[in-house]
Amino acid sequence: MIVRFIPTILTRNPYLELLATALAEQGVAVHRASFRYLTPAWLFRHRRDVHVIHLHWFHNYHQRRSLLLSALGAAYLAALLRLARRLGYGLVWTVHNLQPHERYHPRLDDWLSRLVLRLAVPIVHCRAAGDALREAFGYTGPVQVVPHGNYVGAYPPPAQAKREARARLGLPGDALIFLHAGVIRAYKGVPALVRQFARLPAANAVLVVAGEEHGIDLRAELAAELRDDERIIVRSGWLPDEELALYLAAADVAVTSFERVLTSGSVLLAMSSGLPVVAPALGCIPEMVGEGGILYDPADPDGLYQALLAATTADLEALGRAAYEAALSQTWAQTAAGVVEAYRRSRAY
Repeated sequence: MIVRFIPTILTRNPYLELLATALAEQGVAVHRASFRYLTPAWLFRHRRDVHVIHLHWFHNYHQRRSLLLSALGAAYLAALLRLARRLGYGLVWTVHNLQPHERYHPRLDDWLSRLVLRLAVPIVHCRAAGDALREAFGYTGPVQVVPHGNYVGAYPPPAQAKREARARLGLPGDALIFLHAGVIRAYKGVPALVRQFARLPAANAVLVVAGEEHGIDLRAELAAELRDDERIIVRSGWLPDEELALYLAAADVAVTSFERVLTSGSVLLAMSSGLPVVAPALGCIPEMVGEGGILYDPADPDGLYQALLAATTADLEALGRAAYEAALSQTWAQTAAGVVEAYRRSRAY
């Protein structure tokens, strides 16, 4: 069986490469297209040698600030997927998010998602995500539940122990370090995290926010907090894999503050690095984290603060061990087996 991913590659996340490697062990090859977008010509040319088109993220086809351009992009993708079905391709969609990260035209986004669900077999990473999918779009068909494979060994291990990693990054050696690492977007709720952390009475606690800002200016939005609380450290800019691994090695606990989320690779990455997590009880996070962290109710205005406060006195080493064991249990072999089953269902292969 041969499958093409949409998108063909992720330059800043090893998810697709890890999945492709695991699929190869199941006898499935990933077609390596040299261009970014599907075209009618490609569909006709490969209708006999590529069997399945696997959608992961397709917002690049239609997500524009202009409603006209967005509508044209959505219509083009819809036409491509209908053509793919008529030509005999199986279609599968891994629903990583219910909506795009930036919602320019929500009604158009929802229309396209409902159309894709009529054409493709949906994959979700947990039962709660399947329930959310049905509720959001009125979907009544079958859903393939497939665990999100872990990131153990996916990033280069730092040569330094925690203290050396902190020294290299210019972080205090004896602090209790909370880490929020990765691309910073509005839906991740980082300003709220900073403001809740600033309430903590723990003098030895430090919050490090490291990553590239996307559509948000943290320094402008949090000028007062950053000026008044030296425990809050913001490091803006893209994190190469080696630097990300250093931050993970330097931290005591990872913290996320999503306002909305379905599946979180960043939570699983932290767990794969042996870090306990503070995270909202949203989407797949409770099933993913298990006993490996401190979860809070995002509807509770004081929930995040109380979770951060609990982390200052928790046995973080024990939580970290539980987080790592939970991550290890989510193998790529399991993921690939479930994905292959979805491929077979998509075209009775």
